[in-house]
Amino acid sequence: MDPQIPDISQLGAAIWEIREEKGIRGEKLALAADVHPTHLNRAENHGKNLTWNTLSAIARVLEVPISAVVLRAEEIAKEGRPPKVRPDAD
Repeated sequence: MDPQIPDISQLGAAIWEIREEKGIRGEKLALAADVHPTHLNRAENHGKNLTWNTLSAIARVLEVPISAVVLRAEEIAKEGRPPKVRPDAD
């Protein structure tokens, strides 16, 4: 079976899902990760401007390894499901 390689928007969706499960507001995550809230929103909703440094900072604040974010994104890709609906999606 071929592995499902997530795209960048699925990686952003994985960040959003983990953040929601942990009950962390976007603004709080952005501040703690030293990421502008708009930048975080674009990363979560579209994967835009999601760099290794940003992913690393977000994972640190979420207290998960980067691999957990990637595994979640792989699950999203494997299931072929759309990311959970984000009320703040632009």
